[in-house]
Amino acid sequence: MTPSTDRRRHTHKRRRSAFQAAAASSSMSDDDFASDLDCATSEESSADETDSVEAEEEMQQESAAKRRRRADLDDLKKSVRRMEAQVLDASAQIRALRALVAQVVIRRQQSRA
Repeated sequence: MTPSTDRRRHTHKRRRSAFQAAAASSSMSDDDFASDLDCATSEESSADETDSVEAEEEMQQESAAKRRRRADLDDLKKSVRRMEAQVLDASAQIRALRALVAQVVIRRQQSRA
């Protein structure tokens, strides 16, 4: 071994020893790191969360669509009631007009006779 190789080897050991000392003096144990990992979201739970968010959004959209359909149906019912009232009014006007025409016809017949 050359002196330069010996120095590199010694430096490597010193760095490694410094790292181990820093890790040992760290207040976090392996269990602490594991608990941090438990908090991280895995792909599966992230997908589950996304699915539940999507399902909730879909339910909200369906609910909004139901409300819109219900409002549209209510508007249609109001329109139908309005048209029915107009038909009844027109029917009454037609009956009144028919009676008036009948009176005019009777008067003309009487005036000719």
